[in-house]
Amino acid sequence: MSKFKVAGNSVSKAITKKNKTTQSTITSFLKVKNKSIEQNLNIKDDLKIKINPEDTFINNNNNNEIAEKEDSFFNNNELLKLEKDTIPNDWFKLLSSIFKQKYFLDLKKFINSEYASRTIYPPMEEIYSFAQLTNLDNIKCIIIGQDPYHNEGQAHGLAFSINNSKLKSLPPSLKNIYKAVRLNYPDIKNLDDTYGNLKNWSNQGVLLTNRLLTVEKNKPLSHKKKGWELFQDQLLINLVNFKIEKKEKFVFMLWGDQAKNTVYKNTKLMTLVNKNKDMIKIIENVHPSPLSCNRKIINPVTKEKDFRPWFDKRDFKECNDWLSENGLKIIDWGNK
Repeated sequence: MSKFKVAGNSVSKAITKKNKTTQSTITSFLKVKNKSIEQNLNIKDDLKIKINPEDTFINNNNNNEIAEKEDSFFNNNELLKLEKDTIPNDWFKLLSSIFKQKYFLDLKKFINSEYASRTIYPPMEEIYSFAQLTNLDNIKCIIIGQDPYHNEGQAHGLAFSINNSKLKSLPPSLKNIYKAVRLNYPDIKNLDDTYGNLKNWSNQGVLLTNRLLTVEKNKPLSHKKKGWELFQDQLLINLVNFKIEKKEKFVFMLWGDQAKNTVYKNTKLMTLVNKNKDMIKIIENVHPSPLSCNRKIINPVTKEKDFRPWFDKRDFKECNDWLSENGLKIIDWGNK
């Protein structure tokens, strides 16, 4: 309560001052209240911008009003038609908080413009193939690539994988992946060195996602710093939160600096990883590109410079050994 100083016989002045102050307080309160009401009524802006990126998904059963606003927002926003039409429902719920953010809507404006005016890979309907082909509840291994292949007929929404039709040879990185698989499993029977589609891995729970999800023809990294990096950071946070909540263990296979930085420089993600080390295995290696694969480093055993990590390590077997030790079905690294 405000204090008023009354001196001598100035009682009437004090009362007048108090009345003015009270009126001023009431007026200020009403202004703040009205401003608050106006802000709360601005539902469209709230849906677009004021979203917590760490939300995993919205429980529609708890709040029908929020559910109705959600449906209205996504159904009436043409920028998100591709996401609504091509992403499975469970993945869509996981990522819905991301789709509503302003940066993602700006990213979609850019992507739509690029597909309308240039040759962009993969085909638009295959941008989210990683979600279409990998069951969210079955993810056992996450492999992160850099950006899609930029040559015609290759990229189809899975990292390192290619659409196998009408191709004369496989990309060099994929060839080296197959060589490493054979070194891990010399007796493997169902690995076709001429077949590049890795959907068999995806179907078993290997998430093959790229740091950037689109690229212009013959221009690698052309869609860098447009928004896909932040999308991928938030996707991984939401996904790891989801796995931890369900107490489902999994492996990160980080090949090359881009993949390592995607995880290690994501502070919120690493906080989750460090708090749940018993649930998450991280396997590191160099990138499977020829330049990285053929570079020799110091052998950790002999101390001689004759060690080529990509070929001399056993990432695929190490992954399966850890899955088996933790009661999970191992991955068949064949491609057919």
